[in-house]
Amino acid sequence: MARGGGKLLLVGVLIALLAGSAQGTTLDFRWEEGIPGISGLALSDDGSRVMVGTNTGQVRVYDPNGSVCMEVRVPGTAQVGILQNGSAYLVASQEDREKNKGTLRLFDAEGDAQWFWNSGWITSMDFCQGTDRIVTGDRAGNVVMLDGGGLEVRTWNDLPKTYIIADLALSADGKYFAYALEESNPQVKFVTVSSGSKKSFAKDFAYTGTYGYLEPIRQIELSGDGAYIATAGGEGSHGVLNFYARNGTRLWSKDLARINDLALDGQGGCVFIAGGDGNVSCYNRSGDLEWAYQSGAPAGRLSYAPGAGVLAAGNDEGDLRVFDRNGTIIWQHELDVFPTGAVTRMEFSSDGRALAVVANDRVLEYFETVSEPVVAEEISFPEVNATSPDNFTSVSMVNITESNGEETFLGFFPFPWKIAFPKLW
Repeated sequence: MARGGGKLLLVGVLIALLAGSAQGTTLDFRWEEGIPGISGLALSDDGSRVMVGTNTGQVRVYDPNGSVCMEVRVPGTAQVGILQNGSAYLVASQEDREKNKGTLRLFDAEGDAQWFWNSGWITSMDFCQGTDRIVTGDRAGNVVMLDGGGLEVRTWNDLPKTYIIADLALSADGKYFAYALEESNPQVKFVTVSSGSKKSFAKDFAYTGTYGYLEPIRQIELSGDGAYIATAGGEGSHGVLNFYARNGTRLWSKDLARINDLALDGQGGCVFIAGGDGNVSCYNRSGDLEWAYQSGAPAGRLSYAPGAGVLAAGNDEGDLRVFDRNGTIIWQHELDVFPTGAVTRMEFSSDGRALAVVANDRVLEYFETVSEPVVAEEISFPEVNATSPDNFTSVSMVNITESNGEETFLGFFPFPWKIAFPKLW
C-alpha cells in the first residue's frame, strides 16, 4: 500500500482477503453398496480406503469413488483392519467357535497374502500404526502381541481361567493396552507394553461369603496416551459406565440405560456414550454430564475423529448426526434404507473428512467432505487521496462470516497500513 502522496484505488482489496480465507465444509453422500451379512468395517485414517468383511468370509476394499480396489475371501466370518492408509490389510477369520479356531492374515494393497498366523477365534483386536504392533484376544482367554511381520512378541493369559476376552483396546501411542474377560465379577487388566507387566484393577464386588454377581464389561476404550480407561458394561436394559486412571483408581461410575457404544476423545477429557434410551451423551473427566442429545430412537453407534474433534452418532432409525465438542449438531442426514436403516457400524476418518456407515448389516454408505469456497462479491470504491485522513473511516479489525456460519478473523491493520473505506456519507 502506497504511503506519502500516492493514490489509493480500493478495488478488489476485499476480494483478495476473502479468497485467502478459510473454507466451509460439509459431508456429502458419495455412494452406497449392498453387501449382505457385513461383520466388520474399517476406514483408513485419511478416508481413502473403506474395508468390509462379511459372515461368509468375503473381504472388499473400496476407494472414495466406490470402486473395488482389493477383494479376497477367507474361511468363516471376517473381521478387518487397515494399516498405513491402505498399504496393508488385516483380516481375522473366525472359523470354529467350539474349537477356538481362527486365522489372522495380512494382505498387501493388491490382495496378495504376506503372512498368516493361527490365532484362535479372535473376539477383539487392535493395532498401533506408529509402533507396528498388533494385539489380539481370543475365546480361550489368550492375549497375544504380534509385530508387523506376524511374529509373536509376547503373550498374556489368566490361567487357570480360560474365559472369553470380552474386549481390548490399545492406546494410540502403542505403549499401553487394557482388556477384560467375560466373567461374573469383571475387572480391567492393564498392560505396559515395554515391560509386559500386567496390573489387575480392583474388582467392584468384594466377597462377603454370599454369592454375588455383577454385569460383565462389554467394551473398553483408552485415551491416546493410556492415562485413562473407560469401560461400558451391563445386562439387558441396564448399563454401567466406569472411568479409571492408569494406576487402577476408579475415578467415577454411572448407572445408566443400556450402553450400545463408547468413545473417548484423544486425551480422555470427554467420554461419549450411545444409550439404549436414545441419548448421545458426553461426560467430562470429573464425571459431570457436559451435554446430551435425545435422538428419538436407541442410539447404536459412535465414532470420534480426533484430528477434527467431532463425534458421529447413528441410531436405530437411520438418523446420523455429527457433533462438535460442545454438543452442537454441525451435520445431519437420514439414511434411506428399508425398513428403517438402523446404523449397525460406523467409522470416521481421523481428520473427520470421510465417514463410512453400515445400515442393517447389509448396506454400506460413504460420505466425504466437500470443500465449499467462500464466494466474495467484488466491492469497488472510487479513487481517493491516501494522504487525506478526512476521507477515511479506519477499520482496525476485519472478520468475515462463512457459509457454515463460522466467523473467520483476518487480522488487525494499524494505521497507516489499515484497510480504509472512504466516507460515502
